[in-house]
Amino acid sequence: MASTPTTTAPVKRACDSCHRRKVKCIGEGTAPCKNCVSAGLACTYNAIPQKKGPKGSRAKVLSELRETQRNAQLAAGFPTDLGFDGRTLSSTFARTPGLMPPALVESCIEYFFAHVYPSEPVLHRQRAQEAAVGMDRSTEAYCMVVALCAYVMIQAN
Repeated sequence: MASTPTTTAPVKRACDSCHRRKVKCIGEGTAPCKNCVSAGLACTYNAIPQKKGPKGSRAKVLSELRETQRNAQLAAGFPTDLGFDGRTLSSTFARTPGLMPPALVESCIEYFFAHVYPSEPVLHRQRAQEAAVGMDRSTEAYCMVVALCAYVMIQAN
């Protein structure tokens, strides 16, 4: 009878101590590895293996590139020209008189700059006040003031 040499399968995973010290783990899996025995360390396999794949900034760059490409594909599906001319809108647009009394507009502007502006600085006070004064003459100013008041009323309940 020919005897076949017994070979031990290599350890697929290094023990915690060898992994931490970045040395080859010489162990059989059941008994402590030779490195741990010679160093007088406990041979454990408690650490959770790290996930594979790119780490840190490479993964972040990849996710940003994917997001940019996804947004570009979405934008390609939407028309850029909505077929609407703002100049013709102003002649057909009729404002409702008294819908936005000056006192309401002023209180909305004051509330916005007192409570909303500190956390969401999206308007300049002077521009908002100029729009309130010119909202009878300008469609853009009227729409901005109405939107500002609607936003304030939603925020203030």
